Amino acid sequence: MRKRKSQEYLYEFIRLMTRDEKRYFTQTLKEVNGRKNNLRLRLFDLINNNLIESNEEIDSKITFAKNKSKLKHHLYNQLLEIISNYSLEKTLYSKLRIQLNKIDLLYSRGMHRATLKLVNATIKQAESIEANKILMELFEYRIRLLQYQNSKPEDSYDLSKKAREALQKVIEEFEIFKLLTDTFVTKRVLGEKKNEKI
Repeated sequence: MRKRKSQEYLYEFIRLMTRDEKRYFTQTLKEVNGRKNNLRLRLFDLINNNLIESNEEIDSKITFAKNKSKLKHHLYNQLLEIISNYSLEKTLYSKLRIQLNKIDLLYSRGMHRATLKLVNATIKQAESIEANKILMELFEYRIRLLQYQNSKPEDSYDLSKKAREALQKVIEEFEIFKLLTDTFVTKRVLGEKKNEKI
């Protein structure tokens, strides 16, 4: 059943892809050699070059695969995986998450000056988009790094204050999210009760 659904979604997904996403996908697939990837790339090109045709017409042109449904299923899953990675690379929030991983790596290896440099640069980026959850983690690293610097007591106080402010904003964001979900649930329940009366 899942395979059948992924086959149905495959054509729709390719139709909705941007030119940049298609380029990224084909380049990624070309970099990974192998017969299976060559078949998937061939199927992708066939679908992409015949998007104005119906799904049935495109299906009739797939003559190079023994098991069309299996090939389409695997292509769909690979598209989701690769385009998800592409989306992650494109968004600043995701880049900040990647930066946090690098910071953690540097810090765990005792490279404190390199960690501090990356933390400071990442804080500026996180502040520019108000990524408060990430800011909390970054300030935590900055506070940990104070012991390896000739810092003044007021530095510690300032950082602690900024970390608390970020935490407060995260709590406020969570409260707003709770209100939105509660409102949605309430509207849904009221709508269902109204329908029951009718």
